[in-house]
Amino acid sequence: MKIIITGTPGTGKTEVSKVLAKKLKANLINVNELIDKYKFFRGIDRADNAKIINLKELEDYLRNHISSEESFVIESHLLCELDLDVDYVIILRTHPNILRKRLSKRNYSKEKIESNISCEILDYCLVKSELLYKKIFEINTTNKKSLDVANEIIEVIKGKKKTKHIDWSKKIFNDKLNLKKLKDL
Repeated sequence: MKIIITGTPGTGKTEVSKVLAKKLKANLINVNELIDKYKFFRGIDRADNAKIINLKELEDYLRNHISSEESFVIESHLLCELDLDVDYVIILRTHPNILRKRLSKRNYSKEKIESNISCEILDYCLVKSELLYKKIFEINTTNKKSLDVANEIIEVIKGKKKTKHIDWSKKIFNDKLNLKKLKDL
């Protein structure tokens, strides 16, 4: 079984992938480690202090590397940008308010936090994945433990549990409307 775990930074990809790979007895591929090891970047973006990734080189390497793998879990927020031969794409989603707290703890700049929050609200990883893959599932990781999320992913893959689209923009809009109503009372 070949599984991609992707999503906005801070949604729990690394921890969930570790647990999932162990439970499935699959190889774990951490794309960030590969980027550093094989220097799949051209420099650092001064605006947000992030590596400028050479996506084509990374994609070529991964295609060659994973073609011989029978079973793996591969994780990175970049995987929604790459066209790889996999069975499932799991997009981890986290409520923007929780995501903001997690990214703040990582000492991300305000601009980088807001950029990532925008990506989460606008379904960036989902939209990009839908252009490349067929079997895509969204999993809400908000306030869930990695083990619980990994178990949920297994249930989804086995067809024992259905998923639905996660729409943070609608929820945030409704929450703001409800707050306004409370203030008007």
